[in-house]
Amino acid sequence: MEAILRVFFRTEAVQIEKITEKEEMNRVKCPDCDYQMPIFYGEKANCSGVMVPCKGRNCHAFFEIKIKDGKQIK
Repeated sequence: MEAILRVFFRTEAVQIEKITEKEEMNRVKCPDCDYQMPIFYGEKANCSGVMVPCKGRNCHAFFEIKIKDGKQIK
């Protein structure tokens, strides 16, 4: 049991890359109201299966984020 707890509580430092240029980043847009969500993606991003609610004032639609080769697919 002690060996398991020692492994469980072991922490390691993880390097986090700081984003310095926001011009290279794109924002996810809601397909219903075109609100630009506070979710960013790069030019080489690929994504599917991520479900988010829209943060627009009167929208609140629930949609899937689909990104292929750095372009959002609506």
